[in-house]
Amino acid sequence: ATISATGCDATYPLKWYSDAGLTTEITTGISVNNLTTAALSATTDYYAACVKDAACKSAGLKITVTVTPKPTVTVSNGFPACRQNGTAYSIKFTKSPSGAVVTAKNTATGATIAVTGDSVANVPLSVANVRLIVTNGVCKDSIEVAAPTCDKPMGSIGDLIWKDTDDN
Repeated sequence: ATISATGCDATYPLKWYSDAGLTTEITTGISVNNLTTAALSATTDYYAACVKDAACKSAGLKITVTVTPKPTVTVSNGFPACRQNGTAYSIKFTKSPSGAVVTAKNTATGATIAVTGDSVANVPLSVANVRLIVTNGVCKDSIEVAAPTCDKPMGSIGDLIWKDTDDN
């Protein structure tokens, strides 16, 4: 993260600290009024102060860098799975965090595909790839799911022979 502060002058230049007591000065990543941190994995507080010397410094200004973890979506074991006598497939997934929102698109056309709860159901086999997109309102990520190879029946002897456990 790069953070900046203004308001100090040449007599009282800006200094950055990692503690509210302004005792642990940060000396790396400093450029004029900016502080560039290493990659952060958690929300972190920094403090900026105008400092003449150890005895003469302004009150520290607290600056909080908030880190929002990237959401994830993964395909559940056994999916994608063939449905509707091998003419379509379904994708079941898990997402994190639980409040994240998942949408689906046909990778080739960009057309939206309906998502219900934690699954995308009855995608025609003509859709070779589905992109699952997860967002937590701040960050997003996506994965591409390829259509499975489904055996299509060559004829119908009767409805009950071709139904699976999900009544497809």
